[in-house]
Amino acid sequence: MFSIIQLLFFVAVVGHAAAEVPSYIQICGARNPNLDDCVIKSVTGLHDKLRDGIPELEIPAGEPLIINQVVLADMPNFKAIGSNIKLSGLTNYRINHLHVDLKKQQVDIDLTFPECRMEAIYNITAKILVPIVGKGPISLTAKNVNAIVKTSFKIVNHNGKRYIYFPTMTTRLNVKDFVVKFELTNFDKTLQEAVREALGSSHQEVLEATTPNIEKAISERCLELANKICKHFTYDELFPDRE
Repeated sequence: MFSIIQLLFFVAVVGHAAAEVPSYIQICGARNPNLDDCVIKSVTGLHDKLRDGIPELEIPAGEPLIINQVVLADMPNFKAIGSNIKLSGLTNYRINHLHVDLKKQQVDIDLTFPECRMEAIYNITAKILVPIVGKGPISLTAKNVNAIVKTSFKIVNHNGKRYIYFPTMTTRLNVKDFVVKFELTNFDKTLQEAVREALGSSHQEVLEATTPNIEKAISERCLELANKICKHFTYDELFPDRE
């Protein structure tokens, strides 16, 4: 989720030297006793910026987040691989909880997304009435998606300077209310309806099989973007020793 990366970036950048921080970012010192609240206030007012991108900080537009390929489901009678996956609605979020621990070098974030949308092209292999191999577009719309994100960072030395590096991240999604629409472009209507009926009776099973793969893909993509952004700032620039 691109908003997660933007949150991680602003967790860091709010501690940057005041003369170099854009006016739309609220400054929060590393020794601020209310650092978490300060970061939340800074990020909350940035929805439009995060959606459209911030070229001067090398942050691309957050809508949509593109993931090249991910295994959507891998069950005995139903396998689906999604490609050209587009995730939307990720820059509209509510921060339920955020905690930055500079000593332990970790960040915990609890987010809610009012509505998330996924569009992709999928390749499906299924055994329903007869063996089926097909390809077509799929879309998923989910309401009130909860995301629990935990990430750690390290301080690494490069050319005599210290930088932040994010080695790991875990993303846990909780999706309850969702609608799936898909097409099988190379089958007749009777077979398409059979597939829809079969999947319609096992949406929850498909979701449970799909979610871990999407969580992993999101975490990997977020780590890639976070480290690309943070390499532009030294640790001492990001976290000056002041309130």
